[in-house]
Amino acid sequence: MSGMIAVWLLERVLDTIAMVLIFAAAIYFEPVNPDTAKGVSVLHAMHEGGHVLFGFTALLIVGLVLFRLKAESMTSAAMRMFRFLPMRALRSFSHFLRSFSEGLGVIRDWKGLAGSLVTTIVLWIINTSIVWLVFKSVRHHLGHLPWLAAGLTLFCGALGLVIQFPGIGGGYQVGVILALTEIFNVPAEPATGASILLWITMSVPCLALGLIMLIHEGLSIRKLEAIAEEEEQTAEVE
Repeated sequence: MSGMIAVWLLERVLDTIAMVLIFAAAIYFEPVNPDTAKGVSVLHAMHEGGHVLFGFTALLIVGLVLFRLKAESMTSAAMRMFRFLPMRALRSFSHFLRSFSEGLGVIRDWKGLAGSLVTTIVLWIINTSIVWLVFKSVRHHLGHLPWLAAGLTLFCGALGLVIQFPGIGGGYQVGVILALTEIFNVPAEPATGASILLWITMSVPCLALGLIMLIHEGLSIRKLEAIAEEEEQTAEVE
């Protein structure tokens, strides 16, 4: 699990880099002039959020690189720091750190890092193009928006994912609606329709493909629950 977390963390870092680049391009190359004081406030908050996100990503990258290069020494230092913990907890913590270091080893050289960066940027160009095409399909008050506006809207939607309503979600849709209504002065009705259509475009293909793969592998929700319960019982016995 810790190796998987390391790979997931690397993916999130690369995604954040690509999103910040698209956001910066949209801000500096696409004239954004909100007509309302609230729109100006939202744009200012986005600037501040982008700076925080960029700074956090830079620190995270430095931390990951240092841990990748000095995994053994940093693991030993962490073990000494937390030596007051029970022996079982120390063993689990040590195993987590070593597995995490192995997970970071998926990028073995500069060529692999460059390939990961290029494919991430291409992926987010495709994501932005999908948002832009959805705007074109809605047309009303949205068809004239340029490609960089779609990138800025996608950035707002991604920030909205940080805030989720329990049992509902909705942060992504709220971020898209705020970007369209407050920054690009789109009326609420087409903005809401576009946000719902984007959510469907994003979610339904993944759900459909996941269901097809579950059926192909002969799995079901009940079988997955049984597997999870069996693993829990095995862990308790160990």
